[in-house]
Amino acid sequence: MNTSPKNALVSLELASEFIRSGAALSIAGPEQLLAKLPAGNWVGGTSSYFVAANGGVKAADKVFVTRLSEEIGTARLVYYHASALKDIVHDAPENGFSFTIIASGSIALRRFSREGRFWPDIFLKPLIGWIAGVDLSLPGKPTPKIYNGSDGSSYEDGAVVAHVSLPPGRRASIETVNIFERDLCGVIRFPKTTSEVVECTVNGVPTKLVDYLASHGNADGKLPMIGDFAGAGINVSVKAIYPATGQVSLFAPVFPDVEYYLALPVENYAARFAEELVKWEGKDVVFSCNCILNYLYGGFEGKLTGTPQGPVTFGEIAYLLLNQTMVVLTIT
Repeated sequence: MNTSPKNALVSLELASEFIRSGAALSIAGPEQLLAKLPAGNWVGGTSSYFVAANGGVKAADKVFVTRLSEEIGTARLVYYHASALKDIVHDAPENGFSFTIIASGSIALRRFSREGRFWPDIFLKPLIGWIAGVDLSLPGKPTPKIYNGSDGSSYEDGAVVAHVSLPPGRRASIETVNIFERDLCGVIRFPKTTSEVVECTVNGVPTKLVDYLASHGNADGKLPMIGDFAGAGINVSVKAIYPATGQVSLFAPVFPDVEYYLALPVENYAARFAEELVKWEGKDVVFSCNCILNYLYGGFEGKLTGTPQGPVTFGEIAYLLLNQTMVVLTIT
């Protein structure tokens, strides 16, 4: 009988035992550990940051294990080349969810972030997952990797997906936690789809984005912009600001058909998350992940941020690419 936990930060040895039990798993951890795991029914990606039982933690000697199926359904593992990502939706189960991991900085992430919102039926079947990253303190900027555990293969591009089919009467639900509210005083629009911005308009007036951010207390870029996607607020986070050139680099693209707003300041980052997460106490959470920017800006290390545990990620997937957001999967 499988004894793997639903979500836990564990040793390499214990994770290997869970894999050998046959459970369908998602595993996040440093590359040197993921590369040592046995083949089995798992998908994975690199990360060294986690929200575990004792709060936020950075760990080089453990991996985070999430159980994706067992009593709730069956999983089919597939690797998709960057040119075939839209097949994820086509292959998704009629009742279930598609658990997806993509590497940060990859062509696949660029294509998913720009094209995913236009795929047919993208919002009809639950698509959830995360973006793999690396230990930010490591020299040389190693490349994030994703893993198809069925044969132990690793990739720097593409996507690994566990298509999990649920039995009749069970349903997957995806929820997000976004602690930011829009500053409705300024409607920001962009002339084209891009992740490298100089010019924009604010309330119809041509403006340099770098100047607007600075004039509204966001010269450090810690506050995201919030896009209005048919009423849903989706964050776009600032990657870097270059005052000399006026360029603002973003972690996700902006689109010309979407209105954006700067987020209002948050007084106590970690406390705001704790307030939002109370509603999951006692609930059967299958998976959750939280953004590395929330972890860093909110000082999550050593702090309890609520019941859901999971990897700290370099982008979150809830149908679309999200930034500075927490994503939660429940099965009812």
